[in-house]
Amino acid sequence: MWVAALLAARSASAQERDDSVRFAWARDEGAESCPDEADVRRAVTDRVGRDPFLDGAPNSIDAIIRRTPTGYTARFFVRGPNGEPLGTRELTSAAPTCGPITEALALALAIVVDPTVALRPDPPRTTLTTSGVAASQSTSAPVALARRRARAAPMRARPMALSLGASFAGALGVLPSVALGTSIDGELRFSRWISADVSARWLAEQRATTMLSEYALSMASASGAVCVDPLGFLSDTRASFALCAALTIGAISASALRQRAIDGGVRPWVALGPALRGRLRLIGPLALEARVGATFAFARNAYLEEVVDLARITTVFEQPVVGGYGALSVSVVTDAL
Repeated sequence: MWVAALLAARSASAQERDDSVRFAWARDEGAESCPDEADVRRAVTDRVGRDPFLDGAPNSIDAIIRRTPTGYTARFFVRGPNGEPLGTRELTSAAPTCGPITEALALALAIVVDPTVALRPDPPRTTLTTSGVAASQSTSAPVALARRRARAAPMRARPMALSLGASFAGALGVLPSVALGTSIDGELRFSRWISADVSARWLAEQRATTMLSEYALSMASASGAVCVDPLGFLSDTRASFALCAALTIGAISASALRQRAIDGGVRPWVALGPALRGRLRLIGPLALEARVGATFAFARNAYLEEVVDLARITTVFEQPVVGGYGALSVSVVTDAL
């Protein structure tokens, strides 16, 4: 009602109404099946009892509807003659179709244009459906619709999404045996199809033993990946899936625990490989994520122990060309930045 009061002010001229508004309607990705602008205009007109939309009106209303993981969200913005914000309102619905929320939006817009609508009995009106407009129950003649507003206020086509999580991780082929550790993972989604992944991983120390000595090896790494969701049209559901190409750069540290030593220290490790990522939304922003991938090393290391008295060289550990990793994490997902 506070928005309606701002739009209901009358000019000094009694012959000209100033409660008409310019109107623009947008459907975000995933909401293409929702009613179009002409349908929404007709639904508002049925409730007000006249056509309240005029391109030359001083005030304007911009509305947008979005598909969300739990249903639909509709938001509209009211602006004055100079584009100054007069108010905004957001409606949400958990219905599987956008019909209910569009009906609620049409009523809210009608009340903004004419506050007396809230005091009237609900008249016969056009019923909005996800496939357009059903047959009108109104006996009044069709109302001519105003042309689409030429200048719509800028709106983001789709907000980006960010997720951050902590993982229990494992890797094979980078340390002497299966290595366990932890990682911190993040994803920045640019669209429903494309995202970028980053991970920082630490693998716990492992021991390699020879006849003469014992060595400790550990590893830290970071990876970046570009991911494509082949089922992007389903990205607003509770589950998602992505194919990734990842570059991993790590540092392996080796040191001797007894007298005999190898040429240890910290050495680099670089690998490239494919990865898969799956996500299942749990409750609210919490999600369960799983990552698996293969690594093809093109900068790897071999640790050799030279036994001078026996004139021989023993291989303590040599990283293979092909390895793999996996991670299971709980993450927090935010759908707007």
